[in-house]
Amino acid sequence: MQRLKTAQIEGASRWYFFWRIQWPLLMPTTIFVLVNALINSVRMVDHIFVMTNGGPNNASSLLLFYLYEVGFKFWDRGYASTLTVVLLAILAIAGLVQFFLLDRRTHYR
Repeated sequence: MQRLKTAQIEGASRWYFFWRIQWPLLMPTTIFVLVNALINSVRMVDHIFVMTNGGPNNASSLLLFYLYEVGFKFWDRGYASTLTVVLLAILAIAGLVQFFLLDRRTHYR
């Protein structure tokens, strides 16, 4: 709260205070939460398999569960390995974007 009062005395608006002071201080925690949420969203295949087995008409089917079905239920290992490489590329790109673009704001100038 002291920083906000100091910024207001200097003539900074609340928006400027948020983007230049508060958001850079919250960025390391935000990046950690985003990366963990992304990883955990991909690892949900065992819960879906045990509880719903894909649900009625594949309503609760996720990409990793679909990958499991293609590889081990339909025995199409070539397509399953291609899906795995695409999934890993998407996760790597998302992780790199979060690390490099969002983490750039945490360094003080």
